[in-house]
Amino acid sequence: MMKKLILIVGALMCLNILSFSQEENTIRDDSSKHFFVSSGVVISHFIPAEAATELDWKTQVLSPGGEALIGYRFNRLILMTGLNYQYSKISLSHFYYGDQTSLHEISVPFLFGYTFFNKSKSEYILKSGVNLLKFSHVKRETKGGKLSSDTNKWFELDNDNYLNYISDLYLGLSYDPHIHRNPISFEIFSKYRLNEYWLNEYVSRFNYGIKINYLIDL
Repeated sequence: MMKKLILIVGALMCLNILSFSQEENTIRDDSSKHFFVSSGVVISHFIPAEAATELDWKTQVLSPGGEALIGYRFNRLILMTGLNYQYSKISLSHFYYGDQTSLHEISVPFLFGYTFFNKSKSEYILKSGVNLLKFSHVKRETKGGKLSSDTNKWFELDNDNYLNYISDLYLGLSYDPHIHRNPISFEIFSKYRLNEYWLNEYVSRFNYGIKINYLIDL
């Protein structure tokens, strides 16, 4: 489902570029030097590691999150930073036993953007940077096996050692309409976890998703 959503958004972006291919490539009136605020929802998909897939571990199809950024634009260049929240979950379900881990991530993005396609009605921005993050809360639970008196009862496990700092490499492609006409922007992105951590055994370092943001000029 998430792959289809990314492909649909990507196809619409390509069609939009082609539809404006005959227009003059000029900087819009709102592209001069100024600050802006961007906030919205993040929908990510985390990929189970190959070894975890063989053992029937699964991640959520859609993992919700949110982001609020402040940015500064000077001509075609953009600098952005702010706060990002991301929820994810990986689980092993069985009639007699199970295991599940829920993660809440808080990160500080440091992003650089370049407007490589700019028309009178819209623009496309290529973004890259890093997300410095920490797990704000990790919840690990398990339930018993065949010999358990209550196979439906979940027990929370100790997770004091799981709250470590992590960094992600970020790459995104954003479609931004004329901010005064339509302040909603769409962005497809991918992230790669740079350092090893305890969940690598179950979840791939690579994840991807889509953002829907509301833009406000300052």
